[in-house]
Amino acid sequence: DFHSLSYAFGASFRLVFLEAAAEARFERKRSRFSTYEAFLAADSHPVEAQIDSLKPLAAATIPTEESLEGLYRRLDGWVASYGTGDRK
Repeated sequence: DFHSLSYAFGASFRLVFLEAAAEARFERKRSRFSTYEAFLAADSHPVEAQIDSLKPLAAATIPTEESLEGLYRRLDGWVASYGTGDRK
């Protein structure tokens, strides 16, 4: 959990919250779920239901609706800027 990792790694630990709408997550995992309702049932599991509570603790929130290459660019940019103090 966040607090365990934060304690273990101290100031060097940074959480990046990857944000995606339920519909987009379902499309990515369609092969694992026969219906959207089955996906929503899995998404409401107690562990999954707690994910949104991590967003306020994140050093950055990155939307994931774009291509995988776009996500990599955003992550690479964030990692590169973190060393310069430009923490967005």
